[in-house]
Amino acid sequence: TLLEVVKEADEDESGEIDIIEWIGMQKAVRDGTSKAMRLLAEAAQKNQEEAEKQRAKQAKMRADASAQRSAVLKRFPPQKLAMFRQTFNDFDADESGSVELHELVAMCAAMDMHVGKKKLKVLMNKVDRDGSGSIDFVEFVEMMDLGKRGSLSNIFYEMAHKVRCCVFCTFFVFFWSL
Repeated sequence: TLLEVVKEADEDESGEIDIIEWIGMQKAVRDGTSKAMRLLAEAAQKNQEEAEKQRAKQAKMRADASAQRSAVLKRFPPQKLAMFRQTFNDFDADESGSVELHELVAMCAAMDMHVGKKKLKVLMNKVDRDGSGSIDFVEFVEMMDLGKRGSLSNIFYEMAHKVRCCVFCTFFVFFWSL
C-alpha cells in the first residue's frame, strides 16, 4: 500500500514525486481525500485490533494457567504443601527453583531405582504445563497428585518401598499411606 501512496501522489507518472506532487499528497492526507492513505490507516487499524486480540488471548491464557495452578495447590493442606516444598528442594540439586530431568534421574539412581529416563520424561511431560522441560513447585505438587492416583503411580510406589533407608522414603511412605 505504500506503493499505492506513491502512485497516487505521482500525478505525472514520472516515477518521481516532485515538490508540487508532495504538497498535493500532504493536502490530500490533511483533507482525508487520499485513497491510499485511507487504505494505510485501515491496515494500521486492523493490525492494532489484531494485536489487541492477541494481548487479550495471552492475558486469558495467563489467567487460566494461574487459576489452574491455584487449584492444584488447594488440593492439599498447608502441612502437606510444606512437606512437598522440602522434598522439592531436596530434588532441586542445583537450587534453580525447578527440577530438571537429570535431577529426577539422579534422585532415582540414588535410591537404586531402575526407572528409565523415558518413563520419567513421560511423568514430567504430564505436569510440565509451561513446556520448560523442567518442573516448578506447583508442577511438582501436581506430579505428587498424579503419583498418588495416576497411571504412573507405580513409580511413586517403588520410591516409597524400594529403599527404606533413603531420605526421601519417609516422605513417600507417608504420602502413599494417605
